[in-house]
Amino acid sequence: MTPKSQDESSSERGSSEAGEELPDLNKMLSDLQRKTAAKYQKLELEAIKAAEKDSKEKKAEWLLAKDTTHKKELNDLYAQLTARLNPHNARLAELLGELQTCDEEIQAHMMDEVKRWKVDNEGCSRGGRGFEKGIEKGIKDEMKGYEILRAVIGPNRSRKSEEGVHEDE
Repeated sequence: MTPKSQDESSSERGSSEAGEELPDLNKMLSDLQRKTAAKYQKLELEAIKAAEKDSKEKKAEWLLAKDTTHKKELNDLYAQLTARLNPHNARLAELLGELQTCDEEIQAHMMDEVKRWKVDNEGCSRGGRGFEKGIEKGIKDEMKGYEILRAVIGPNRSRKSEEGVHEDE
């Protein structure tokens, strides 16, 4: 036998032996697909369970944070702030007292000035009233003189003389 024929005979023997010993590829493929699907489903369930657990934890944290009022922390902050502001409040109270004293002094001074102004103004207005009365008396005297002159001249003559004055100009 030639080497070529030996190869053929051994391949025939191998194929007959292999045919009996060779597993079914379709069966292997379906087993592999089934195992892969089962493993995928198992991983999917594990991921869903982990996500649900994480979601529950986050929800619990959120509810705790939502229901927390932080009263103690806020009270502590308030106490700290008021402790820092108390010296300022005391100083502001002192300054307010000084301001009220100054305001009272200013108001008293302004009232004195208003009283002085009223006294001065009354003196001026009295003098002004006397001056005004003097002018009114002078005007009345002039009017009486004019009426006397008009009575002496007569009503017709006074018009003619007034008309003549206008014509001359």
